[in-house]
Amino acid sequence: MIPDDSLNFAFLDPAEHGDWDILATHIEQGGKLTDAMRKFVAKILRGEVKRSANRPFSMKTIYQHVRIGAYVRTQQKKGLTRTNAIKQAAERYGLNVRTVKRVLKATETVTTRHITLGPDGKVSVKVGKYRIR
Repeated sequence: MIPDDSLNFAFLDPAEHGDWDILATHIEQGGKLTDAMRKFVAKILRGEVKRSANRPFSMKTIYQHVRIGAYVRTQQKKGLTRTNAIKQAAERYGLNVRTVKRVLKATETVTTRHITLGPDGKVSVKVGKYRIR
């Protein structure tokens, strides 16, 4: 059984910082609710808590950024120039070239060392000798 502290860290902490999607998915899937989670959801329903306009990126956005970075790096490994790989990524993900360049700058270290994009389009993360999909 997972301790309440771990559940709060995994689901409630991101929600308190503006990423409600993780907590909502946890609730929809029938996950265990801690007292702190119940109180937080009640505050949302009463309108006592609102999402900040200056909230950090959601996990969904971070995942998408890593995916774009992995795509560009994978295309470069296949022999495409950086410029052409960026153009392809922009077309594939419906973004402009400048946005893709910003995403690459933000994800450069992590995608260069640990993350690749598989042939199925899924992101693969290598931690030590283990590969996580």
